[in-house]
Amino acid sequence: MADPIFYAAATDQKEPHPITGYVPSKFLIRVGAYVVDPIPGASQNANLYSDAAGSDQTDGKIANPNNYVVVPANHSEQEARKFASDLAAASRMGVAPTLALMTSAFWPGGSQELQRNLRWGIPPNSFVRAYTSAASDHFGYITAAAGLPQELAEYGGGIHNIFSKQLKPDVDVSGKGGLSRVNEANIAQGYAAGHAAGKPPIAFNDYGYGAQPRPAAGEIGGGNGFIGDQGVEICWMYGSFHRYLFTNLALTCRDIGVLLGLYWLTQSNLGVAGVAMKNVVKKFDTSGKSLA
Repeated sequence: MADPIFYAAATDQKEPHPITGYVPSKFLIRVGAYVVDPIPGASQNANLYSDAAGSDQTDGKIANPNNYVVVPANHSEQEARKFASDLAAASRMGVAPTLALMTSAFWPGGSQELQRNLRWGIPPNSFVRAYTSAASDHFGYITAAAGLPQELAEYGGGIHNIFSKQLKPDVDVSGKGGLSRVNEANIAQGYAAGHAAGKPPIAFNDYGYGAQPRPAAGEIGGGNGFIGDQGVEICWMYGSFHRYLFTNLALTCRDIGVLLGLYWLTQSNLGVAGVAMKNVVKKFDTSGKSLA
């Protein structure tokens, strides 16, 4: 299937957000079909254009009537799976390398962050609103393809939203773990696609003839997942997963203010912020042993 190219506006990250350029874009395709945004209208909120000069500005509801997920023109599933392979290798070395690679790649401006990184054709210090759903889908897809639990993407994205809300009160944290509803639904959809892509086809089973159960993606504390038995032993050494998580975050966090803010939120009772941050720790502490 050919990928028709159109353009999405990039805007300055600072108020009043003037347009800084127009980025080549396309609709996301998987298994020969366009991917529909699971949230009605979520991928129709941004205007689309016919060329790099911003010609033929068209309302998203008209230019994208089927609400397909919009991605950068040079986005590819093959490249996403290659990065997932690198992330899977990091996860076999432990929590710290995994968090380091995920933070570096998906924090705003990182190599896998679709809305700001220059490699997608986005101008410096700019943001592409049209890629909001795609960014979450991409995060979920890579997390699943790397064999990591969905909660890692959900609560990782939620942490960022929660911290951002302390600076910008209008940030939507109404979804799971501090995500927006759009984030939550698209991470889940991307995760399902990444999980399916990582499984080779099995004759008969994949076509509805007596399908056999397949092993689920690794669960935290399950022995073969993100932490595993060795990680549980390390948690015992630290005294709790709480200390383990933040000690490793301290090794990977690029901004000490962010690290201290996240730690403060785990100790707070600030509604969704405090609850979601405490859930991060709780989600990782599922080994069946008392780590406290």
